[in-house]
Amino acid sequence: MALATKREIRMAVRAEIAKLSDEEKHSISSQIFSKIAELKEFGQASVIALFMALPDEPQTAHFIEQISRYKRVV
Repeated sequence: MALATKREIRMAVRAEIAKLSDEEKHSISSQIFSKIAELKEFGQASVIALFMALPDEPQTAHFIEQISRYKRVV
């Protein structure tokens, strides 16, 4: 069995993400950011660095909106 190249893995992951509905993407993103919010380090931080997500990435907009009320987001 040959090992997949990094490019092949990325293509396969993107293909699987493309199959997800918007609702599924939102649910998965919510799960990811709920786990982040539970981290001790997150709770102690006053400044959080986040990216604005591309369509095939975990959606950050809602999380940024929520935490910007009590943390500085850069």
